[in-house]
Amino acid sequence: MLPLRLPLRPSSGESTTRSSAYSLPVGCTVTLRPECLDCVQNPAMARRLCELGIRPGACLTLGAHVAGGARIVTVDTCRYAIDRQTLQSIGV
Repeated sequence: MLPLRLPLRPSSGESTTRSSAYSLPVGCTVTLRPECLDCVQNPAMARRLCELGIRPGACLTLGAHVAGGARIVTVDTCRYAIDRQTLQSIGV
């Protein structure tokens, strides 16, 4: 089982705002932070995202919105369609 860590409170100087992968504009590329999967409530989902390469340190490029609210996400050379709820749980 993948351990999930929840941040207690930000240290001084840290921003309290948290952005999700879903809120990023099309074409935006980000490197995922160590705490990127902390808000994924389902441990099996967090493990599956890691298997797909969506884990801390990975470069994620957000693509177009597709049917049902999903978005195309590129990790390395792989492209995935990921639903809105899952993308909203990935912190960037």
